[in-house]
Amino acid sequence: MSDQTGKDTNLAEAGFCPQCGNKMPCAKHGVDTQKPVDLNKGLDIEGAGALIKIEIPNLPESIDAFGKKWTKKPEFHVTLVGFAAKLDKVCKERFGVSNSEAKTKAQEILQQAAEGVQFSVALKDEYKLVERGEDRTVIQLCDVVGMEEFFQTIEKLVGVAVERPPSHTTLYTGENGQAIGLPTQAKLDELAKPLDGEKLVELKTQMGK
Repeated sequence: MSDQTGKDTNLAEAGFCPQCGNKMPCAKHGVDTQKPVDLNKGLDIEGAGALIKIEIPNLPESIDAFGKKWTKKPEFHVTLVGFAAKLDKVCKERFGVSNSEAKTKAQEILQQAAEGVQFSVALKDEYKLVERGEDRTVIQLCDVVGMEEFFQTIEKLVGVAVERPPSHTTLYTGENGQAIGLPTQAKLDELAKPLDGEKLVELKTQMGK
């Protein structure tokens, strides 16, 4: 059976490249047949920040890739509003309150914005290597259903635009265990390099994908 692109969808469903029949992941075409899965474990709001905790099963505790050792993150999450967004500072300026009141106000706004939103996280077949000084991480990009609705409500409540972070989760860090914050698309573009071709195959082989 073929779709409109001429690719054999039966092969894809069976775990083989629909273009050449190689076992996935295909080194030639770079196709991954993994279907998006809702990995959401719930929204966590703390102070002026909000993140979605997710579960990624069966990843090795450590891998050797690109000539270096990597350690799996002890937990996985997707940051929606990080501390770098300074939502509490925005609240202080917009509502004329004290520092402590601004933090409380920011938390209330996040909780109100999240009401009724059904968040869903689906990992994408897109990985990046992030480096900053001695720190290094491997991240995986993702789509977050509900994120735009969440941010639109925040903006209505505070009356100013709030920048969306690039949706991703950190899979592995260098041996020092230090993650790297990526609060904006500009910061992602500055620090991250795409993992594709042979490097992507090496990464997925190490991760058992």
